[in-house]
Amino acid sequence: MLAAGTVLAFSADALAAQTALGAGFVGLIFGGIATSLPELSTTVSAVRLKQYEMTFSDAFGTNLASVALLFVADVLYVGEPLLSEVGRFSTFAVLLGTALTAIYLAGLVARPRRPLWRMGIDSLTVLVVSTVGFVILYHLR
Repeated sequence: MLAAGTVLAFSADALAAQTALGAGFVGLIFGGIATSLPELSTTVSAVRLKQYEMTFSDAFGTNLASVALLFVADVLYVGEPLLSEVGRFSTFAVLLGTALTAIYLAGLVARPRRPLWRMGIDSLTVLVVSTVGFVILYHLR
Protein backbone atom coordinates (compact mmCIF):
# COMPACT_ATOMS: atom_id res chain seq x y z
CA MET A 1 0.00 0.00 0.00
CA LEU A 2 2.90 2.31 0.70
CA ALA A 3 4.30 1.79 -2.79
CA ALA A 4 0.89 2.20 -4.41
CA GLY A 5 0.28 5.38 -2.41
CA THR A 6 3.62 6.77 -3.51
CA VAL A 7 2.92 5.97 -7.16
CA LEU A 8 -0.54 7.50 -6.83
CA ALA A 9 0.91 10.70 -5.34
CA PHE A 10 3.47 11.08 -8.13
CA SER A 11 0.87 10.26 -10.79
CA ALA A 12 -1.58 12.78 -9.33
CA ASP A 13 1.14 15.44 -9.22
CA ALA A 14 2.04 14.83 -12.88
CA LEU A 15 -1.63 14.84 -13.91
CA ALA A 16 -2.24 18.08 -12.01
CA ALA A 17 0.72 19.75 -13.72
CA GLN A 18 -0.21 18.53 -17.22
CA THR A 19 -3.93 19.33 -17.03
CA ALA A 20 -3.77 22.52 -14.92
CA LEU A 21 -6.53 21.11 -12.70
CA GLY A 22 -4.51 21.86 -9.60
CA ALA A 23 -2.90 19.54 -7.07
CA GLY A 24 -5.73 19.94 -4.56
CA PHE A 25 -8.48 19.03 -7.01
CA VAL A 26 -6.64 16.03 -8.47
CA GLY A 27 -5.61 14.91 -4.98
CA LEU A 28 -9.20 15.14 -3.79
CA ILE A 29 -10.49 13.08 -6.72
CA PHE A 30 -7.67 10.48 -6.70
CA GLY A 31 -7.67 10.23 -2.91
CA GLY A 32 -11.42 9.79 -2.87
CA ILE A 33 -11.31 7.08 -5.51
CA ALA A 34 -8.36 5.27 -3.93
CA THR A 35 -9.89 5.20 -0.46
CA SER A 36 -13.37 4.32 -1.74
CA LEU A 37 -12.47 1.28 -3.85
CA PRO A 38 -12.09 -1.08 -0.84
CA GLU A 39 -15.35 0.30 0.54
CA LEU A 40 -17.07 -0.38 -2.77
CA SER A 41 -16.28 -4.09 -2.61
CA THR A 42 -17.42 -4.28 1.01
CA THR A 43 -20.60 -2.36 0.22
CA VAL A 44 -21.52 -4.55 -2.74
CA SER A 45 -20.89 -7.71 -0.72
CA ALA A 46 -22.86 -6.39 2.26
CA VAL A 47 -25.84 -5.46 0.08
CA ARG A 48 -25.81 -8.91 -1.55
CA LEU A 49 -25.88 -10.44 1.93
CA LYS A 50 -28.63 -7.98 2.95
CA GLN A 51 -26.37 -6.65 5.71
CA TYR A 52 -27.33 -3.00 5.29
CA GLU A 53 -25.97 -1.91 8.66
CA MET A 54 -22.54 -3.12 7.57
CA THR A 55 -22.78 -0.89 4.50
CA PHE A 56 -23.42 2.25 6.53
CA SER A 57 -20.96 1.27 9.25
CA ASP A 58 -18.24 0.81 6.65
CA ALA A 59 -18.78 4.25 5.13
CA PHE A 60 -19.12 6.12 8.42
CA GLY A 61 -16.28 4.17 10.02
CA THR A 62 -13.92 5.15 7.23
CA ASN A 63 -15.08 8.75 7.58
CA LEU A 64 -14.33 8.63 11.31
CA ALA A 65 -10.88 7.11 10.68
CA SER A 66 -10.07 9.88 8.19
CA VAL A 67 -11.00 12.53 10.75
CA ALA A 68 -8.77 10.77 13.30
CA LEU A 69 -5.88 11.02 10.82
CA LEU A 70 -6.22 14.80 10.97
CA PHE A 71 -5.55 14.58 14.71
CA VAL A 72 -2.40 12.52 14.12
CA ALA A 73 -1.20 14.88 11.39
CA ASP A 74 -1.83 17.90 13.65
CA VAL A 75 0.18 16.33 16.47
CA LEU A 76 3.11 15.52 14.16
CA TYR A 77 3.06 18.85 12.30
CA VAL A 78 5.66 21.34 13.50
CA GLY A 79 4.45 24.92 13.71
CA GLU A 80 0.97 26.41 13.80
CA PRO A 81 -2.08 24.14 14.09
CA LEU A 82 -2.45 22.23 10.84
CA LEU A 83 -5.93 23.45 9.99
CA SER A 84 -4.83 27.08 10.24
CA GLU A 85 -2.40 26.42 7.37
CA VAL A 86 -4.95 25.22 4.80
CA GLY A 87 -6.52 27.42 2.16
CA ARG A 88 -10.03 27.99 0.87
CA PHE A 89 -10.04 24.83 -1.27
CA SER A 90 -9.29 22.48 1.62
CA THR A 91 -11.62 24.34 3.96
CA PHE A 92 -14.49 24.05 1.49
CA ALA A 93 -13.68 20.36 0.84
CA VAL A 94 -13.90 19.63 4.58
CA LEU A 95 -17.17 21.55 4.86
CA LEU A 96 -18.56 19.69 1.84
CA GLY A 97 -17.63 16.33 3.36
CA THR A 98 -19.22 17.37 6.65
CA ALA A 99 -22.40 18.47 4.89
CA LEU A 100 -22.67 15.21 2.94
CA THR A 101 -22.18 13.18 6.12
CA ALA A 102 -24.80 15.31 7.90
CA ILE A 103 -27.30 14.70 5.09
CA TYR A 104 -26.90 10.94 5.41
CA LEU A 105 -27.12 11.13 9.20
CA ALA A 106 -30.36 13.09 8.86
CA GLY A 107 -31.57 10.38 6.48
CA LEU A 108 -30.79 7.74 9.09
CA VAL A 109 -32.76 9.63 11.73
CA ALA A 110 -35.72 10.65 9.54
CA ARG A 111 -35.86 7.39 7.54
CA PRO A 112 -37.85 8.64 4.56
CA ARG A 113 -39.86 5.84 2.94
CA ARG A 114 -40.78 7.34 -0.44
CA PRO A 115 -38.08 6.82 -3.04
CA LEU A 116 -37.38 9.20 -5.88
CA TRP A 117 -35.89 7.57 -8.97
CA ARG A 118 -35.27 4.38 -6.96
CA MET A 119 -33.23 6.15 -4.29
CA GLY A 120 -33.94 7.85 -1.00
CA ILE A 121 -34.32 11.60 -0.77
CA ASP A 122 -31.09 11.70 1.25
CA SER A 123 -29.14 10.00 -1.55
CA LEU A 124 -30.67 12.31 -4.14
CA THR A 125 -29.77 15.32 -1.98
CA VAL A 126 -26.18 14.03 -1.62
CA LEU A 127 -25.96 13.61 -5.39
CA VAL A 128 -27.06 17.20 -6.01
CA VAL A 129 -24.98 18.75 -3.19
CA SER A 130 -21.83 16.82 -4.16
CA THR A 131 -22.20 17.79 -7.83
CA VAL A 132 -22.56 21.47 -6.93
CA GLY A 133 -19.72 21.11 -4.42
CA PHE A 134 -17.34 19.62 -7.00
CA VAL A 135 -18.13 22.45 -9.41
CA ILE A 136 -17.32 24.98 -6.66
CA LEU A 137 -14.13 23.07 -5.79
CA TYR A 138 -13.12 23.10 -9.45
CA HIS A 139 -13.41 26.90 -9.45
CA LEU A 140 -11.51 27.20 -6.14
CA ARG A 141 -8.53 25.21 -7.40
